[in-house]
Amino acid sequence: MLEYNIGLLIVDSLSKFWNVKNENDAAEVERELKPLVQIARDTNAAVLLIHHNRKNEKGDGLGDARGSIVSVATAEIP
Repeated sequence: MLEYNIGLLIVDSLSKFWNVKNENDAAEVERELKPLVQIARDTNAAVLLIHHNRKNEKGDGLGDARGSIVSVATAEIP
């Protein structure tokens, strides 16, 4: 990413990228997200994660991501 000055990494979809067995396990989700957070920090690039919502729930979208809320809470604002 640094060599080609890539400023945006899109992961579509997160569930196909990571090796999480239990999406409700916050520690497991956080462990899998750490490399993506590190890429963002090391390259100063934005990382966009496409993730599915829970089924049969209607809400504001922010806390509706499937599995642990860690996937939403990990977002960083520079």
